[in-house]
Amino acid sequence: MIKSIASMTLRTQLVISFLVIILLILILSFGYLYTGIIGIEQKRTEETTINQFKQLEYNITNLSNEVKKASMFLMTDQDVQYFIQKKSNDDFDSVTVQKNVLDKLDSLLSSYEYVKTIYIFKEDGELVGSNGRSIYHENVETGRYPFYQSTLYKKVRNEYSRITWVFGDRRLYPEFNSKVDSDAFMTAAIAIRNYNEYLQGGTIVFNIDENILNDIYKYVSGYKNSRMYIVDESGTVISDNDMTKVGKKSEIYEEINKQMLSGSFTIETGNTGEQVIYYNLKDFNWTFIHEVPVNEYIRDVLTLREQVILIILVSFFAAFILASLWMDRITKPLKIISNAMTKMETGQIGYKIENQPQNEFGILVKHFNKMSGSIEELIGRNQQIEEQKRTFEIQSLQSQINPHFLYNTLNVIKWMAVAQKADNIVDAMTYLGSMLLPVFRNKSPYSGISDEIKYIENYVRLINLRYGDGIKLIFDVEEKVQECKVLKFILQPIVENSIFHGFDNWFKENIITISACMLEDKVEISIEDNGKGINAVKLEETRKYIGEGGNNEKDAGSIGLYNINSRLKLNFGEGSGLELESEEGRGTKVKIKLPIIK
Repeated sequence: MIKSIASMTLRTQLVISFLVIILLILILSFGYLYTGIIGIEQKRTEETTINQFKQLEYNITNLSNEVKKASMFLMTDQDVQYFIQKKSNDDFDSVTVQKNVLDKLDSLLSSYEYVKTIYIFKEDGELVGSNGRSIYHENVETGRYPFYQSTLYKKVRNEYSRITWVFGDRRLYPEFNSKVDSDAFMTAAIAIRNYNEYLQGGTIVFNIDENILNDIYKYVSGYKNSRMYIVDESGTVISDNDMTKVGKKSEIYEEINKQMLSGSFTIETGNTGEQVIYYNLKDFNWTFIHEVPVNEYIRDVLTLREQVILIILVSFFAAFILASLWMDRITKPLKIISNAMTKMETGQIGYKIENQPQNEFGILVKHFNKMSGSIEELIGRNQQIEEQKRTFEIQSLQSQINPHFLYNTLNVIKWMAVAQKADNIVDAMTYLGSMLLPVFRNKSPYSGISDEIKYIENYVRLINLRYGDGIKLIFDVEEKVQECKVLKFILQPIVENSIFHGFDNWFKENIITISACMLEDKVEISIEDNGKGINAVKLEETRKYIGEGGNNEKDAGSIGLYNINSRLKLNFGEGSGLELESEEGRGTKVKIKLPIIK
């Protein structure tokens, strides 16, 4: 696709670029606006729902206060106190008290329509209850009766003076009010104190129709497909406008932050997701939850989106027409320049454009005319350069004759020395000739390590003619390394440094050791002498000069090492180079590292 775009005309590319930029700006602007509106709607929905939750909290608190008022009425009633204090029997007084207590339960049921059943459970297993139409009295075994084994009973005993609210469980009670249309109900329970012994004498249980909670909030959600419900501390739904979900676990309860009073978050469900708003009722250990599908409050935004998309399409079409007309005007000078260049390609050298616009294209036309006028001059100059190249090639061929001439001349001198029986001169000419031979015989910049060793041997023999065999060479080269290639004549300057800068006593045995080995993917060549060495200060200065270069005031030895290091790095990269080690009085070692070249 990139190649196809690159093959288009400049006008087409400019039009496409302009349209893409306009389209991108429009899309980003709409996306930012769309996201902002969604955020505002979510924030508004959260604030409205939290305010509704606070009103619901007030209503439920009033409900709780009414239940507490009814429980206090029973707790302080003389007959109820007598009932919980007296052991169960069938004497006249006990029967009379039981009847009076049941009458009071019926009285409360008639006063509070949402209370469907009331029970009083004594600690010894005697219980009474009423549902407004029938009464219930029984003596049970506390160790087997469901209520006495329930979590509710244990919780009431632990929270002695507080009302405990839980989702109703019909298995804990002997019967349930037949007037309730749904199985769902709430239970509010509180302990009764025996005022004579100041101990818990029993438990009052109010079973309340769940519809009383549902009626409080079912008209306040504000959205048709939203869901508002209440869960207890275990995550069980205790009230819901969808009765089929009452008594089941809430799937999102675990994601709610229990430490915060209220908040909201978004979950992914279907195509659009849902906003979840929650409010924790600390006094009841309940949580209000409102689930609102995102598409409920973005209907108007979606309508706006359709309008904006239409505007984008119309704007895009208008921009295309305007861009085409404007790009024609802009690219006209480029077409003129293009036609002029085509004429130059066909041989009209020196062609110039007459009309020059007063803008950047005018500068381009000016430079084109200047270029066109200079082409003939450049062609002539190139012809002169080619002529000079031919001259240089001839000179280069002539310069190659000099080493041949010098080598042949040395041979003449050597045979003259043989004739005169001057053996030392013969040896000198032989060694020098052997050194000159690789200069013109091998034109490659590389030579084998074995050839370099022969070159060093001839060089040291030549030096020993002057210094009386004062230099000894030792070689320690691995067999597999000898045929590896190195830069030609790279060892001789280092050996020369050892001779003229490392040795200061020609009356002792001066030794130069040359070793070579393979280290993974590199060849390491080491040249070590037993000379006077270098002190620490000068060693550091020399290392710095070898790595960085510097002025020309350094000694020749440092310059030679710098040149070797530079050649290595230029030919083989930063992984190659030269390392210098030395200790004053104990000699110097130079290491060369370079890649393996066969």
